[in-house]
Amino acid sequence: MINKILKFKELSKYVPLSRTTIWRRIKNGQFPKPIDLGGNSKNSAKGWIESDIIGWVTEQQTKKITIHTCDILAERQKNTPPITTNQRTK
Repeated sequence: MINKILKFKELSKYVPLSRTTIWRRIKNGQFPKPIDLGGNSKNSAKGWIESDIIGWVTEQQTKKITIHTCDILAERQKNTPPITTNQRTK
């Protein structure tokens, strides 16, 4: 598989986050780092490897599903009356 390099405009099709949010998450280690596409200045063009972004999106979806499932289980547990001693022996 050939990895495509995504510039920010293409990245925004995968990830609906602002530039500021993306750079903040990169700084905090919560988003894949881009690669330099050339130039030797601090503001040289950057790009992201498509497979890294797809992996990150998949990971976020998995986390969201896990959190949602935990919320559902906690809600069910909260609404279920506790088992009494008499119920356990039956």
